[in-house]
Amino acid sequence: MARYTPELLVAIRRRYEETDDPMPLMAAEFNVSTRTIYRMAACGRWARRMNRPPRTIPSALRLREEARALRNARTQLKPATWLPPAAGVGSEPPSARRIQQMIDRQFEALEAERKRPDADTPAAGERRAEMLAMMANAMANLYCGQD
Repeated sequence: MARYTPELLVAIRRRYEETDDPMPLMAAEFNVSTRTIYRMAACGRWARRMNRPPRTIPSALRLREEARALRNARTQLKPATWLPPAAGVGSEPPSARRIQQMIDRQFEALEAERKRPDADTPAAGERRAEMLAMMANAMANLYCGQD
């Protein structure tokens, strides 16, 4: 059996256990066969994919929907009276502040993910791009009132 570096094993295991990426895609990106990944999972006693809890809405999508709902509520109650706060003023509504804090935490999580050893894969880049797009949309809803 071929030998693999510990970094490669960690990267493959993380992708296997934490993502829904198709096995052929993972195998191609890591330059191994799907059978090799299945064997690694069985021998290493990795968490089985079928035993994972059901997926939920991504947090960035949830943020976008909350920001959209907040924008709609603002425009229905007080049309054109709320503006983004000036730097350091802190005049934004509590729900807007909470959403902004959640967006900031998502950016930090994306930065941490970008530093992982397997962050250069096309699937990881696409996932980060989708998250960034949803967060940008949430910020546009929150501060500009745009979709």
